[in-house]
Amino acid sequence: MPAYALIAEADSGQAELLRHLIASEGVEAEVARDGLAAKDVLAKRGAPSLLVCDLSLPRLDGFQLLAELRKAGPAATSPAVVVCAFPELRDAAGRMRDELGILAVHPKSASPDTLRRSIKRALAQTLSMRAPAPGAQPPPAPAAHNWATQTDPRIDLRALEQQRLAQVSAMGLVDDLPVDKELATLLEAAAAHFNVRAAIISLALSDKHWFKAHHGLAGPLLDARSVPKDFPFLRQVVETNEPLVVPDATSHPVFSLEPMVKEGALKGFAAAPLAGPDGEVLGCLVLLDDKPLPLDGAALDRLIQLARRVAGELQLRAAQGKRKARAEELQVEAAKSQLLGTTLAYLDAVLDNLDDGVYVLDSRRRVAFINRALASWLGREPAAFLGDTAQELRNACAALFDDPQGFLRRVQVPEDGPFALREEFDVQRPKRRVVRWVARPISLPDGVGHLGIISDITAEADLLHEREMLARTDPLTGLANRRGGEESIQREVSRSERGGIRLSFALFDLDEFRKVNQSRGHSAGDDALRAVARVLLSAMRGADLVVRWGGDELLAVLPSTGLEGAKSFAERVRAGVEALEDPVFGKLTLSSGVAELHQGEDEGQAMARAEAKLLQAKSAGRNRVM
Repeated sequence: MPAYALIAEADSGQAELLRHLIASEGVEAEVARDGLAAKDVLAKRGAPSLLVCDLSLPRLDGFQLLAELRKAGPAATSPAVVVCAFPELRDAAGRMRDELGILAVHPKSASPDTLRRSIKRALAQTLSMRAPAPGAQPPPAPAAHNWATQTDPRIDLRALEQQRLAQVSAMGLVDDLPVDKELATLLEAAAAHFNVRAAIISLALSDKHWFKAHHGLAGPLLDARSVPKDFPFLRQVVETNEPLVVPDATSHPVFSLEPMVKEGALKGFAAAPLAGPDGEVLGCLVLLDDKPLPLDGAALDRLIQLARRVAGELQLRAAQGKRKARAEELQVEAAKSQLLGTTLAYLDAVLDNLDDGVYVLDSRRRVAFINRALASWLGREPAAFLGDTAQELRNACAALFDDPQGFLRRVQVPEDGPFALREEFDVQRPKRRVVRWVARPISLPDGVGHLGIISDITAEADLLHEREMLARTDPLTGLANRRGGEESIQREVSRSERGGIRLSFALFDLDEFRKVNQSRGHSAGDDALRAVARVLLSAMRGADLVVRWGGDELLAVLPSTGLEGAKSFAERVRAGVEALEDPVFGKLTLSSGVAELHQGEDEGQAMARAEAKLLQAKSAGRNRVM
C-alpha cells in the first residue's frame, strides 16, 4: 500500500498549508475536516506514514483520533505532529506524547519552516523504517522537546485585557441589562439548525462570562446567567481568539473533570469568538449539549459565520445608541446653522480624498459608495462599482492576491443580517503592501448597511518587524540574542535539509569569566564580552551567524561548513581572543566545542554534542577547541 499522510484540520487554510508542506516531501496527503472523517480514512487506508492533526476537531477530538491511530499502527511507523492553538491542550498532548506517539507539538502560530522541519523529520523516520536500505542505521531518536507553554515576553497581557474590557464597557455590554430578545430568537434558530440543546451569547467581563442572550438553558446556569471568569471552555476561546470544539468532554484529558461535565450537564461544546470593532474579543457564541456534539467541518464554518453575524449585531446596537445621540446633536446644529446639506457635501469630498479605501454597502448588500482610493487600487472608476454586489466587490479585491481563494475564504460572512469583520492581508498587486480590512454594520435610512475601510498598514507592519528585530538583538554585544538565534537556526536547518547543505555549530565559553567580574567589576566584564563579540564578527563570513547564547556563552552558526571547517573557524576565534589584552579587562581565553549537523538530525542533538565537546575542552585545561 503506498505511503500517505493524513491531515485532520477543520481550518481549510491551515489544511492547505499542511498539504503543501507534505506534498513538497513527495508524499500524498489526504485531508479530513473532522475527527470522525479522519477515523474513516484510517479504517479504509490503514495507518499513515504521518498524522498531522489539531486537538480541537469536530465530531471526534484530536486526542481520541490519536488513540485510534495507535490502534492502527505503532508510533515508530505512524508518528503524529500536533498543531493546536490552545496552550492547555498542547500541554496535555505533551504529557501524553509517549502514550499517543506524538513527535512534536506546535502552536497554530508556528512558522511554515518550523512545521516543515517536523514533517520532514517524521517522514524521514517512518519511510526509512518501512523500507530500510541494506545496512542502513536506525534513525536517531527525536530530540527532547520543550513542551511547556511559551509566552512572548514582550506582550503585556494585562494591558491587552484592560484594553479589551474598556471596549466591552464602551459598547455598553454590561451585565445589568435584560436578556436581548432579538438575539435570543437568533439563538433559538441556531440551536435548531445545529441540533443542540442550548445556545449562548457570552460576554467576557472582568470577573465572569455573562450571558447577554441564551436559549435552552436550565438549572443553575439559567439562574446565574454567567459562569466564573476561569471557566476553562470559554477562557480558552477568549485568550486565543480561536474557535474551540469539544465533541465529547466526558473523555477529554483537559475538560473531563470539570463539575458540569462530571454531573452530566455538559458533554458537547463549541464556541467561536465574537470580534469587537478593534479586533478584541468581546465574548463567544456558544453551543452546548448534554450529549456529544454533532458538528462537522462545514457546520463549524457556519458557526464562525454566525459569530460574525452576532458580532455585527452587537456592534450595530452600540453604534445605534451613539448615532441617536449624535443625530439629536446634528439636528440642533442644523436648525441653528442650516448647513447640514453643506456638511454632507463636505463629508463626501473628504471620503473621496482619503488615502484609505472606503466603501458602503446598502441594506441589499450592494455598493452604494466607493471612494477614489479604493477604486484606484482596483483599477476602475468609482462609478463602475456602484450597484455591484458585495461578492462582486470581494471578487475584484481577490484579483490583487496570488492566492485569491485563500483571501475569499478569510472574508466569508453570513448571507443575511449584520456582520463584523477584521482581517489583515499581504497584498501582492499592483505592488506589495499590507492592508487591514475592517467591515462593520451601520444604520442607513433604508435599513442596515455596512461600512468597509481598507487601510494600508505597510509602514506599521514594517515598523513592527523592525521592533521585532530589535527584540531579537542582544543590546550589550549587538549580536543576535538567543530568541533571534533559535529562529535563524531553524531557518538554516530547514535550508540545509532541503538542499543537502552542510551546517555546523561552534559553541564558545569564556574561561573563568567570573573572575573578571569579581576582580575588575561588571563593566569590565561587559567590555570583555563586547571585545570577544568583535573577534567573532571579524572571523565570520557573510552567511554566518553569531549569537549571544546566554551569559558568557556565544554561538556561531556556520552554513555550508563541515566539521573541519568549523574547527578551523573556532581556532581562529580562540587565537584572536588569546591575543586580546586590555587595561580594563586584562587577558582572556575561551574554550569551544564544535559539531556538525547530521542528515535527518534535529539541531538540538547537534547542539548537545557541541556542548559536550565544550565541557571536554574545559576539563582538558581550557583555551582549546574540541
